[in-house]
Amino acid sequence: MQAPPIPDDEHQRLRALARYAILDTAPEESFDELTALAAEICGTPIALVSLVDRDRQWFKSRVGIDALETPRELAFCAHAILDDAVMEVPNALEDPRFADNPLVTGAPDIRFYAGAPLVTNDGHRIGTLCVIDRIPKQLTQTQLRALRTLGRQVIDLLELRHAASSLARELLKAEGASRSRESAADDAVKADASAEHRAFLARVIHDLRTPLNAILGFSEYLREDEPIADDERQEIAEKIGDAGQFMLGLVNDILDLAHLESGEFRFNAEPIDLGALAGATLDGLRPLAHAGGNQTRLEVVDAAAASIVGDGVRIRQVLANLLSNACKYTHDGEIRVRISADGDRWARIDVVDTGIGMNDEQRRRLFRPFSQVQEAGKQSREGTGLGLQITRGLCEGMGGAIAVESAPGLGTVFSVWLPRAPYPAPKGQPIAIAKGDPRVRAELRRALSQSAPLVFFDSIAEVLWSMVERRWRAVIVDPSAGEASEVELLHALARLCAEGSTPLLLVDRRDGAQIPEVPATRRVAVDEDPSALLAALKG
Repeated sequence: MQAPPIPDDEHQRLRALARYAILDTAPEESFDELTALAAEICGTPIALVSLVDRDRQWFKSRVGIDALETPRELAFCAHAILDDAVMEVPNALEDPRFADNPLVTGAPDIRFYAGAPLVTNDGHRIGTLCVIDRIPKQLTQTQLRALRTLGRQVIDLLELRHAASSLARELLKAEGASRSRESAADDAVKADASAEHRAFLARVIHDLRTPLNAILGFSEYLREDEPIADDERQEIAEKIGDAGQFMLGLVNDILDLAHLESGEFRFNAEPIDLGALAGATLDGLRPLAHAGGNQTRLEVVDAAAASIVGDGVRIRQVLANLLSNACKYTHDGEIRVRISADGDRWARIDVVDTGIGMNDEQRRRLFRPFSQVQEAGKQSREGTGLGLQITRGLCEGMGGAIAVESAPGLGTVFSVWLPRAPYPAPKGQPIAIAKGDPRVRAELRRALSQSAPLVFFDSIAEVLWSMVERRWRAVIVDPSAGEASEVELLHALARLCAEGSTPLLLVDRRDGAQIPEVPATRRVAVDEDPSALLAALKG
């Protein structure tokens, strides 16, 4: 066995590896997807993302092997990082470098090895994306090109992690510089906001870069001189098109979200037959529903309620997103749309499925950016994860509301309320609402949105921070049960509201859980008569 030589740039190479702060971190789905794809393309039982440290090779991702690391002197990858080209060993028993290597003569019985070096942007080879088999073999030129392309994507993921970490450090520095001028509540607000922004930014960058790398990799493949069969060319063209469509969808969703949050979205008002609109939308998605073995049905319970004045294009966008989700998470079941009246003011649309359902935690997080329900046994992620947040923004922008009821294994019901006729935007001092469960938020909108502007916050800390610069007509909080940090924030909010003579209302919890006793507050039931709720707001 020949020990691997030490590269000439070893000192700089180790510094480049350390820069990524990746060693001994937990598995990550984005790396595991690339490793699994490499094994599938190359037809091998083992694939690894291997990083060559000073005395060991450590596996960030692995398929078909249990070991987390091996000594560097035994590592095939320590030889592969000596050159930029893919290192291929067709039969390790016939290669003097490896014939008596313990990894060849014993488990995992390596015979075939191919490793694409992971070359950093500044030219240092820190490890490999490698595939291994227990029988001699040789990769085709197509497989070698794919392995190189996937290796470049591993580096792109490492650069993304590094960029996100750098951004986080800069944000924390900025926060630290101002902490002497901020209260504990301010710190909580800014920490929550910056963490959410970092997560949002990292996910957007990841979701844009992954298909972009696929497009660039396949384009490079097509530009190479070697002939490509027509069927392979067609397959590559389809993959490029799919990646481009995903990127376009993500960009469009981000633009829609930005316009909704900035108030720049404009809605039309025209007579609409909700029954006809829902029927046309359901017809368009029926092939997708039937592909999952599902039956579809439209029920118009109240024909009068189906005649409204609103924005048909945006209502159809809402329905299409809800029905697409129903098709995605329902198999061999039923998906139906039900239209009914809810009092004189509201038309109600229920999208009902018999799918996998959600637990309470999933349901509460559902309208957050990139939040998706993970189906058991499946790791692939489809769509951008922004659809439901946009859907809620569209419903509320049209003066309506949306809520969801669900239970694991019992299916899901999305309920949309739309005003049967548009009403002028309310004026005056707005009401701040903190931590609204999706159904509580919907009920408050239906009760109050025609009487006062409503501003929703994700946390009590955000409301506290907002009160530094603006006054609210009232503050409504949908509290969690008994969380110590929340109780402290609630007491601080109560003191601040009392000082400013601002009514503070706590929503009674439907699940029967006890909510903290806080002085100078009133309890309200959000489903009570709107006039009674408005009276409570007046104190």
